[in-house]
Formats: sequence, structure tokens, C-alpha cells
Amino acid sequence: MPEDYLFDEVRCGYYIPAMMKKAWACSLKVLSEVDRICKKYGIRYFADWGTVLGAVRHAGFIPWDDDLDISMFRKDYRRFCEVAALELPRGYIVENIHTNPDYDLFLARVTSSAGISFDEGFLEENHGFPYRTGLDIFVMDHVEADEEKRKALSEKCIRLIACGDRLYQSIDLKRKNGKDGERIIPESHDLNVIREAEKLGDFKMDISTPLRQQIYIRVEEFFASVDEDTTDLVAQMFPWGLKEERLQEKKYYEDLVRLPFEYTEIPVPAAYDHMLKTRYGDFMKYNRNYGAHDYPFYEAQKKLFEEKTGVKVPEFFDPLMEFDESMLIERKKELKRNGERLVVFIPYRDKYWDALKPYYEKCISEPGTVAVVIPVPVYLKGTGYEIKKEYYELDGFPEDLELYDYTQIDLKELHPDVIYIQDPYDAFHASATIHPDYYAGELKECTDRLIYVPYFDIKDFPRALSSNEFFCMRHYCNVPGVVYADEIILPTEDLKNRYIEKLSEFSGGRHMPCMDSLRVEQRPKVMTEGKDVKKKLLFVNTISSLYEHRSEFIRKLKDVLGIFYDNREKIELIWSPQQLLDECPVWLDEEIWDEYIKLVSDYKDAGWGKYVKESELTAVMGDVDAYYGDPGAFALECSERGRPVMIMNVF
Repeated sequence: MPEDYLFDEVRCGYYIPAMMKKAWACSLKVLSEVDRICKKYGIRYFADWGTVLGAVRHAGFIPWDDDLDISMFRKDYRRFCEVAALELPRGYIVENIHTNPDYDLFLARVTSSAGISFDEGFLEENHGFPYRTGLDIFVMDHVEADEEKRKALSEKCIRLIACGDRLYQSIDLKRKNGKDGERIIPESHDLNVIREAEKLGDFKMDISTPLRQQIYIRVEEFFASVDEDTTDLVAQMFPWGLKEERLQEKKYYEDLVRLPFEYTEIPVPAAYDHMLKTRYGDFMKYNRNYGAHDYPFYEAQKKLFEEKTGVKVPEFFDPLMEFDESMLIERKKELKRNGERLVVFIPYRDKYWDALKPYYEKCISEPGTVAVVIPVPVYLKGTGYEIKKEYYELDGFPEDLELYDYTQIDLKELHPDVIYIQDPYDAFHASATIHPDYYAGELKECTDRLIYVPYFDIKDFPRALSSNEFFCMRHYCNVPGVVYADEIILPTEDLKNRYIEKLSEFSGGRHMPCMDSLRVEQRPKVMTEGKDVKKKLLFVNTISSLYEHRSEFIRKLKDVLGIFYDNREKIELIWSPQQLLDECPVWLDEEIWDEYIKLVSDYKDAGWGKYVKESELTAVMGDVDAYYGDPGAFALECSERGRPVMIMNVF
């Protein structure tokens, strides 16, 4: 894991708090253990649901998602459950209907702990994140090809599940909450349900043990009862197979490839493009506010822990600023400097200088203004308040930019007319902090005007106060840089309104002076050298397209290259095939593969366009004017940069 992975981040205009980055990292740690076991025992698994969508579209988590989903076919799932208890690290848990009678899902959950843990060793291993994390394992079964038989099996399973749920409410919960050894005597209506379940499932139930668990296990046996040699269909039976929805041809799951996922990789079906289109339609379109469960998951754990124990989770795990009456007091403005106007810029890491650069260039162009740039260290926190690593990053600034040493300047004595800041958090950040002398709470005493310019760009989002994004605002709105600044520069009126709503919630409905400091302004544009007349177009083709369409794809590729060749005077083509295409010879006819390789070789030799390896593509993305090709992470990146994106249709 990159050391700075645990910093907060904005992707697709969505703010990902540092706590969520920690949750992701802990989930990926569980994935690495599952992956290790699967490799050791030859068990096949693949990313599913939001995780496969994230792998293809984002090369990682969907920014507004907080869990990991994988799938296994039934025989692999059974094998994994057999060996997992022996192979997983101490403290890890595999939970399913076999291991937990109160579990009501036809899937397994692998977690790093049974609940919240403040054990020092656990926290050290899990990036100071005390909550339970893991992944879900969905199960794929072969589905009856005959529609009549398929529906009959589904109807039987649905009725059995209903019996199990009813018996859980009337008997199992009484047994669970009663005294040890207490005998539960079923009432007559419960006996009728038991007889119905026994008849439907063709099995005998043991009244002395949890009844729903017995029924669910029997239902699972029915899910697994179809011989794979008799059908071409597969499905996740609960709930989709039972609802006659999302049935898939098994051929699309026969071969797997490993796609980049955050700082690691994850297996996906080689025909992932077909899989995603049949499930989601145009899967490149996204909904930033979508969530299938409460977000973030760890808040529910925190609330339950505090309700059960009466003990607060220590605030250093996720420090949040608390409202104070002093925040309602207007700051007295002083304008006392004579002569040259001094403006100080304090960037938050060199990688974010571009957000301040327009204001700096505007200042140095104004007569009588002196602009000074003072980078300060950023410190990565450990499991508590201690400092783990210092980032004093200077290499990313422009070479001709004069930088001043923060240790040699006394801002209180200097008292600049204006100070621009990018870090709004002070101590209220789960992973990082800057030098305390440069906290917004300190700087407000050192200047006549403190201006906060966010280093990230948040896109507008719905007003609904229950939205995930409104929740995440507590990490970047209810913070000192916003509360203490004389001016907060935001890109849109809608986002300004969201800030006011969040600050109003924070203050209990009272008006805070900082609400009047919010200003909407488009960032001044930095003057850049004119670009060449010839447009640069990025063309990316993926393994999924060639794997699915084969000879049709070769025909399409010839057409595409021919059109770009004919327009080479106007368009500079940058062709970057997905690196995974090197694995295609395993599955393709030799003739098709040879034809593809020849097209690549001829293109390179002709020299009329560029050929860039996928691993080198990030370096040229800033110069790309448009995108053409298969859907994926690079198409999304171009879209987020405001470049036209055209998705290739093989037919």
C-alpha cells in the first residue's frame, strides 16, 4: 500500500474521507488473505456487483461505495469454507448460515474481527481503524435450463424460506433469548409450519436445534442441485435466480483476468464488458449518491458499541470538530499595513499547488503586491495521536517558483495582509495533520484576511440531507479552515448552499459568521502556451472486447485504424491497448491472435501514430484532447477532465 493512500481524496467530484480510505485499506487486507488461500487451493473467485463495476470503471472502489463483493461458484465456495477456518489469520471470521444460526443471508462474510477492537496489535495491523471490515462472498449456482422446472424449484425454495423466517420469529428467538436449557414447546400453528417445511424439503427437522438454520441449509442444497453439465445458465439464486432475473450464460464466467484495483489487483470475468452491460446497461454512467445500505458502514458499528457499552469510541480515530459559542462571534478586521501588500500562500502538499497557482499568478501581476509561497510539512498519524511519517514535499512545485523555509518565518511578526490556505483540518483529520503553527486557528491571528481555497473540486450534489455526500461534508465543512476563514472560495452556488446547510446543522440552526464568508468564484485561469492545432486522441481497446467479439473485433480494428490513418493530418492517434491483451493467446484461435499482433506491429512500424504502453499512459493523459475506444477507467478519467468520450461499438 502506498504510504499516502490513507489521505482523504476526491474522485469523480466525490469526497472520500480519510476514515473511508482506512476502511478500504482494511477490506483489501482481508481480500489479500482470501486471495492467498484461493491461490493455494486452486479456488476460483471473481469480483462482483459494485466491486467489478469499480474495477472496470474506476480501477478500484466506486468512490461512494464502502464494501467489497466477490463471487464463487458453489463447488469453489464449499472448498473455501472447508479450508478458510484453518488458513485465515487468528481473529478472522467466516460467517454464513452454517456457522451462525442468526445469519439470514445466502452468502458468506469474511471479516477481520468479530467486532470493534481497541487492541494495540489489531490497530497497528489495521491502520488505526478499530471497526470490523471484510468482504461478502456471493454464490453462483447452475440453473435449470427448463423454464417450468426452474420455476417449480424457485417456488419450493421461496416457500421454504418463508417457513424458516416464520419459525425464527416464533421459536428460534424464544430459544435464543430464553434461559439456558429451557425447552421450547411449539404451538400448533408452529407445528403446521414445521410439517409444511418437512414436506416441501423432503427432510426431517430436529426441534431441539435452530429451525430456520436447518431450513436455510436445505434450501441451499436445492440451489446446488442442478448438474452443471445439463445447463448453460448460471445465477446467484438468492434473490435473483428465484425471481427469474439476471440469469447468465456460464460461458461468460469460464475465463478470468486480473484487473488493477486500488494498489492491488482483483480477478474479473474476461467477458466483463458483456457482464456489466447486461446487468447495468450503460455502466459508464454513474449515480454518486447511490447506496444499497447505510453509509458509511462503520457508523452503525460505532453507534451500537456506544449504546451497548455506554463508552465513547476515542475521538482520535475520527476526530470531528465540535461547535463552540465563540464561532458565532464576528472577527475584528485590521487593515494597518502601509506600502507593499504582502500575500502568503501555504499550499497543502506540492501535488495540489495547481489549485492555488491562479491566485498566486494574479497576485504577482498586481503592482505593489509581494507574493510568498511557504510549503509546510504534512504528518501521517499513527494509530493514535503519534506521528508516523513526515511529508515535506517540494519536488512537485514548478522549478522557477521561489519557496520559503517555514522554519525561518515568523508569521505573527510579519503579519501578512492576506494568507491563502488549502488545508482546512487543523487536528481534525483521521490520517494526517500539518505543522500546528500553521493551523487555521493560529493563522487567523497572523493576518488581516485568511482565505481558504479547497485543494479539491467537489461536484454539486442533491440537497437531500440524508445523502452520503452530505454526511461526508462533516469532514471538510465542519472544520477550522471554514469556520475561521474570512473568505472561502467555492466553485458553484449550489455547493455554497450545501455548505450553509451543513454549517447550520453543525451550529444547531444558528447563523455563523463564516456563512457570510462563503464566496462563489470560478478560479482564474492560468495562462498557458497555445496547443498544437492537431488534436491528440487516445484510443484504448480492452481484453474484454477482443475476448467476446474475436473476428468481428479484428474487422472493427482495421476500420478504426483506417479512419484514423485517413485523418492523420488533423488527429494524432495515441493507441494504448490494455496490457491484459497479452493473455489472450490462451483463449483465442491462433489465426485471430496472429492477425491482431500483425495489426499492432504494422501500426508501430508505420509511425503515423503513437503507441503507448498502459503502464506509461498516466504520463500523457494531461495532453489528451478526446477519447475513443472501450469503456473503462481511462475513458472515465478523460470524461472527468472534460474531454469528449466516444465508446466504441464493434457492430
